[in-house]
Amino acid sequence: MLNFYIISLALAVCASALGDTISTGGSPKLIYATYVTSGHALAVDQDGFAYFGGRRTGFEGTSCAALTKLSQDGTNILWTTCLAGGEVADITIDSQGFLYVALLPASTSSDDQSILAKLTSDGQQFIYKTAIAGAQVRKIVVGENGAVFATGIAGGRFKPTPGAFAPGSIGQSFALRIDASGALSYATRLDLITATGIATDRAGNAWIVGKSCYNATGDPAITCDTTRTGTASAIRKLDESGGRLTVAKTFGGGQVAIQGGYLDHADGVASGAGDTVWVIGFAHSPSVPTTPNGAVPELSDRALAPFIIQLTSIGDSQYGTYLRFGDPASGTSLSANAITVDVAGKPYLATWPGVLTLDDATLQLFPTNDAAGLAPITLDGKGGLYGIGSCLTTPGAYKPFPSGSGDGCVTKLDLTKVSAGTILGQLNAASHLPNTLPNTTIAPGEMLLLIGQNLPANPIVTFGDIPAPVLASDSATITTVAPFELNASWTTIRVEGTDGGLNLLTSSYAPGLFTSDGSGRGQLEAYHSDGTANSSANPAAAGSIVTVFLTGAGAMVPAIADGALGPVEPPYAAPVAPVYITVNGAPGNTVFVGQAAGKIAGVVRVDFRIPVSTVPGDALVRVGVGTTPAENTVQPITTVVVQ
Repeated sequence: MLNFYIISLALAVCASALGDTISTGGSPKLIYATYVTSGHALAVDQDGFAYFGGRRTGFEGTSCAALTKLSQDGTNILWTTCLAGGEVADITIDSQGFLYVALLPASTSSDDQSILAKLTSDGQQFIYKTAIAGAQVRKIVVGENGAVFATGIAGGRFKPTPGAFAPGSIGQSFALRIDASGALSYATRLDLITATGIATDRAGNAWIVGKSCYNATGDPAITCDTTRTGTASAIRKLDESGGRLTVAKTFGGGQVAIQGGYLDHADGVASGAGDTVWVIGFAHSPSVPTTPNGAVPELSDRALAPFIIQLTSIGDSQYGTYLRFGDPASGTSLSANAITVDVAGKPYLATWPGVLTLDDATLQLFPTNDAAGLAPITLDGKGGLYGIGSCLTTPGAYKPFPSGSGDGCVTKLDLTKVSAGTILGQLNAASHLPNTLPNTTIAPGEMLLLIGQNLPANPIVTFGDIPAPVLASDSATITTVAPFELNASWTTIRVEGTDGGLNLLTSSYAPGLFTSDGSGRGQLEAYHSDGTANSSANPAAAGSIVTVFLTGAGAMVPAIADGALGPVEPPYAAPVAPVYITVNGAPGNTVFVGQAAGKIAGVVRVDFRIPVSTVPGDALVRVGVGTTPAENTVQPITTVVVQ
């Protein structure tokens, strides 16, 4: 799940280090983000309805390949169809609204058969079903004339058609084409270890990408030893008949002292303007065919970076760049999770931490609230970009939180509109941990740091219908405090004047300790009995009392008003739940727990005695609240220095 602390740092680096090669822009307007049950395949029609597919578990553990239609605003499921098979591996849709699905069998054996099917737009009636024996279909694409192209893993029962490029048993992957009636036009094996993407051009040629070995000949299962030679990015183009390769491009891989070999691979392909294609992948070796006008055309040896290249119809590089910002040798990589192309041939990449697009050889990054980049992604032709990932959902979402590991978050962005302001996420203001499942939730009285873009001056923040105090703000952050009145299992944070909001889980407590540098990690803001700060130059004696501060301890008694300052004289309010400290895993004797004098309501002071057996040096300090052991509470590493 998303680490918004890292995202905020990454965006700061982007703004200062990208120069003229990669720029950050305002986020596109976020229309909705909602979880769906078992969703990993995605298509969208011209009216902005999203269709997703996967595996759905039903009564007594039974399951089916599920196809579901989502409302235009992401608040409701319009219908779900259970199809025969184990799961929907991929979906696509044509201009008339017909749905095409790849159905995997319930078994994972490559010798079972997949089904390619065409359905009516309501998902209720099959136009055709075509069985492909010995195949695991992973990706499909529909051409302009209604032909469907597919690729995936080929098993022993897979049978190439007469005249195919590879009619024998060579190759672990395959490509095939079925015509508009559902009849098999061709099927061929390919010399790829794994095929991960497929596209088609206007002439009906198929582009397939994946990975192979840099020196593989014949059957890669026999001639490719990845433990010695690693893997290479592989790009293949089949002519319309499937009988001839017109492009066979392989780069990367090879022997290297680390990991046995370079591990390069191409991950996705999409048709561009004219007869060009865009290919994305991962570069472990410095051998991507980049171009001088690329944003990052060169990397140091053994660099790790995704890439994007544009190839002409004959496979020559027209544009190529690594996806790394900052110094080419040591900068930070983005990612290349998925790619789609608009009607003008402009590519859009699902990356972390946003959507990346290309304008006149300049890569532009639009940050989103997604965890690791949306994948897959698609466009509706009217400015809407859709993807599946993991994210924080928006108000009114059909499903605010995931209920299983197979759930994905469907997100819609409007690329034609720039967000007036967006909340990208939130952090515990002390620990800087995000609200990510299943690690943390927000608690009454917890000080929070909202992370966003174009946030308004003098913001008004609400949790549900409850107003919250604002302690500090700028265009990228808001420091606020969760109201003590929170008592539901989840809530929605909104900032007046921004788009949407965030759905967040709540709990009785979610502790975080304040550190001396405000990062949430390392040296704690800790004081000795004489009031001096703990540090390497001023360590604490074993057996002495040390004071630390935390937020997220939950409800207080007697009640204290939101936004109030703690009294400077006793009596002090105290958390309802017990608070305790461990030092290097051993209990620290707590001698005082209560509202910190003069600090915002919800900031708690804890005085504890360091165990006499504590080893000198940086001692790990953890806080626990209630019945959950401190060691079971997700916290960063925080320390005090003991002599």
